[in-house]
Amino acid sequence: MHTQMTGWLSLTDRQQNQAQLDYGIFFRDNPGQKNPTDANTQEKWEYMISIGFERYSYMLAARKAKTQYRLSFTKPEFWGFA
Repeated sequence: MHTQMTGWLSLTDRQQNQAQLDYGIFFRDNPGQKNPTDANTQEKWEYMISIGFERYSYMLAARKAKTQYRLSFTKPEFWGFA
């Protein structure tokens, strides 16, 4: 099993893939919003609740990666929503 170090949590390939899918869905459905792991809007809160704690924690781990390990899919620019 391969893991991606994110600074404070190791994600397996499956967890990283799930996080990437969840970021893509969020940015597609909520253009103009950034950082879905900062639940400071109704849309972010509802998305967090809809995917559940486990998947949300994968997204948070990917987002909180140290700069050198930052996973590019956590940014709207990666998805063409800059």
